[in-house]
Amino acid sequence: MDHLPLVEDNGDADLSRIAEESRRAEELFEEKLMEARDSIARVFEEHRRMRREMVSLARLFEMWRNEEWSRQSEAHLCSRLNLLRFCNCFIRNAHEPVRRRFMNLSLCLLDQAQGGSSGSRVSHLQVMGELTLLKDELRGEITTMNDEVVDMQEFKMKYPQAGFLTDIEESAQGVADAAVVLLSTLKREMEELASFFTHISQ
Repeated sequence: MDHLPLVEDNGDADLSRIAEESRRAEELFEEKLMEARDSIARVFEEHRRMRREMVSLARLFEMWRNEEWSRQSEAHLCSRLNLLRFCNCFIRNAHEPVRRRFMNLSLCLLDQAQGGSSGSRVSHLQVMGELTLLKDELRGEITTMNDEVVDMQEFKMKYPQAGFLTDIEESAQGVADAAVVLLSTLKREMEELASFFTHISQ
């Protein structure tokens, strides 16, 4: 009978030890669970951060690409724009060959008016020849400008951010329209001049 309290004390000690081990195990589990949650949270946060950086990088790249394209395209198309950015009349809109042809025609007509070769068949033929060449230049100008308009429309579909392409397209269309009107006028004038030269040569 004297040993029974010792057995009860040992039983209580075992229960206390088991309870303590269970508590520690639970605490360890909670710690591991918290660490796992923190690790998952860090992974997701890193993933979100990387996505934000990728979006930012993509935007920066797009801006760089657009700026780089703009530099290259503006350098490539600047000459076209310079050729078209004239004003007030078709002569200043026209390319150099047409302008020179007009100057030659003006000299021929001035020579006629001053009587330098007045009445000569050579002078008449020279005027008509210059008019014919001018018509050919205008036809070429119309074709070139129409091609330019088509090119600009295609460029605008690919690069809608490049607003200056519209300026080139509108300028080219304006030149083409003016050339068409002038060509029609020249045809009528040539018919009248041909009739006039035929009359005075008789």
